[in-house]
Amino acid sequence: MIKSSREQPEKTFAVLATLSVTLLVLSSAVCLNRGLIFFPGWRTTPLAGLKADTGFADRAPTYHAELSSHDGASLAEVWEDGRPLPGPANALHDDIRNIGRGRYSFWHGAAYFAASDNSDPRTNGRRYEIHYPWSVNWIVAFVLYASTVLCCARAFWFAVGNQHLPAVQFVISKAEKTACSFHFSALLLTAVVLFTHLPFFLYYPVVGIASDSPSYVRLVDAIRQGVWPHFTIRTPGYPLLIWLVTGFADRWLIVILVQCLIALGAALLLIYAVNRSRKALTLPAALALCGFLGGGQALVYDTGAISESLYASVLIVSMAGLIFALVRKSPFAFASASAAMAASILVRPSGAFLLVIYLLTLAFIAWNRYPARALLSFLTPLPAVLLALCAYNRVTLGNFTLSPYGEENLVGATILYWEADPSLPDFVNEALKDLPESYRRENIPKRDLKIVHDSWDPALLYNIYLNSYNPLVHNEQWGYGTRFHHGDYLATRAYIRRCCLVAIRRHPNLYAKFVLVNMLMFFEAIDLKFDFDAVLVLRAKQNYASGHNREYDINYAKEYRSATPPVGMAVAGSGAAANVTLSLPVLHRIQLALQAWHQRVFEQIVWIWAYFLVLVLSLMKLVRSRGRHLGAFILTVLTLMALGSAAVVCLVETACDRYSYPTQFIYYLSVALLPLLWTMLKTPDGTRTSE
Repeated sequence: MIKSSREQPEKTFAVLATLSVTLLVLSSAVCLNRGLIFFPGWRTTPLAGLKADTGFADRAPTYHAELSSHDGASLAEVWEDGRPLPGPANALHDDIRNIGRGRYSFWHGAAYFAASDNSDPRTNGRRYEIHYPWSVNWIVAFVLYASTVLCCARAFWFAVGNQHLPAVQFVISKAEKTACSFHFSALLLTAVVLFTHLPFFLYYPVVGIASDSPSYVRLVDAIRQGVWPHFTIRTPGYPLLIWLVTGFADRWLIVILVQCLIALGAALLLIYAVNRSRKALTLPAALALCGFLGGGQALVYDTGAISESLYASVLIVSMAGLIFALVRKSPFAFASASAAMAASILVRPSGAFLLVIYLLTLAFIAWNRYPARALLSFLTPLPAVLLALCAYNRVTLGNFTLSPYGEENLVGATILYWEADPSLPDFVNEALKDLPESYRRENIPKRDLKIVHDSWDPALLYNIYLNSYNPLVHNEQWGYGTRFHHGDYLATRAYIRRCCLVAIRRHPNLYAKFVLVNMLMFFEAIDLKFDFDAVLVLRAKQNYASGHNREYDINYAKEYRSATPPVGMAVAGSGAAANVTLSLPVLHRIQLALQAWHQRVFEQIVWIWAYFLVLVLSLMKLVRSRGRHLGAFILTVLTLMALGSAAVVCLVETACDRYSYPTQFIYYLSVALLPLLWTMLKTPDGTRTSE
């Protein structure tokens, strides 16, 4: 006879814990099966209830919503008389309707398809079926999930009410030890990064080569030819990485591999810094960085030949160094943090916002009487590196500056309201007479110019800024100063700056509007959903279906000069209309499932609201403590990094996602580290920071 829980609480807890673990394992297996990651076999079911859609397309219910391709390519097929339709599968619905020829798509609970010869499937006498992986019925899955939740809840409440039991205490201690363990958190982050990034290297190693990419390689070529490179447009950070890596293997894929390893290493370093500062926050910090590195956006930039991934990594290293240095009072850590800040600016000039963080940290160190060695260690590296770059630019370009390219960017922010002015030289005012013609050539109607002056609608204004920025700056070359006919960019830089300042002085409201609208879009970029498979398809078309007509100079294509796609890609046809099919091995299906969950959890605007809440709370706590609460200061500089980045970018640029991406880790990490506001941090000498 079974005794009551009061008589045998240990046994009851053991049963509940065992049952909970068993149900969790089963639920996980069913979840993977329902996500079509693992399945034991295939089924074939006739399609009934066919209805005409439009054009050549018909649709029919599948009663299997899990087959839908809205979260990623579907494995299911539509069969015609016992054979798969020629496809392509997962086709655009407009292509099914307008082109047909056996294209098909599974969308939520329906299959959209066209007959192989574009005849009417309802009357052509052929048999249509769907062939799909076997999965657990949704009712069974729901019952299992509900049972798991109920059993886990019962086990939890039993443990809460019986904390004195040795078994419960053992489980709690193990859970606490795991949550505080750097090794467990590091393993978790590494697993997420591997599952999201490995499919790219194994099956679809097509690097994203943008129109910007050759500008970095040209600097590398100059170094190899023994010529002093001119850092007019690009700063030296990313070209130096390419130079170092391609010195061993001149392939883009090796550069990307190193880039990804640096991203993972930087994240692990930050987790280690948190672990050494407050162990209980190790796992939350790891989850925050999983949110940053585990999504489609990270994949796009980690696998692209542009500087965003490296820039994000050195920002993360800067924050890791600051946390470790402030808590441990290590001179080496202070020097490393300062050097990492300098490296951030060397990679992207927009990292200049870190100068404010640098000054705030110096003030905090001095105010809280850190050792003189710590102050000196932090004080020296950043200005030394930046002064060296300015001196180099003075010798090679004749300009003592970090980057002379700021004026070109400011043109894009002000060009829609440039005007002639008596303070400008006559040749500049004469050139400005052609500005309306530039508007016309670039399809910027007077209606848009009126909206810029009169409207405060962010969506309308942002689209106008976005559609006018590059055409007027680059196509019409107002940003290069060549329209003034008085030399190259460096020679006309002063005139460009004067035109911009005249526009801002005359229309401060229009400039403020540009900054504010782009700030709003900068933070809203977290809500963008990135489909990495779609990006791979575009890269495949660019490199394997467009011949030599690519968006970048083919001389810099490296291993992609020959149009031979990797084994995981099938490319048919040419140009934009080419069909690209990606294979769907198990690793890739896991990646798609992770991306789907990532979009639901992390790519949400609620993180921005949480971030601003942390910013306000940390500032309030720091003020109340009269600048002495270490946790509040760490959170303050962390949150100000994102705000500073947004401000620097939006003063001169439209806030596209590539500019907002590098600081998105801060939104998640600031929430994870929020308990620092109520936690006393111990310093190495055993003292606690003041409240």
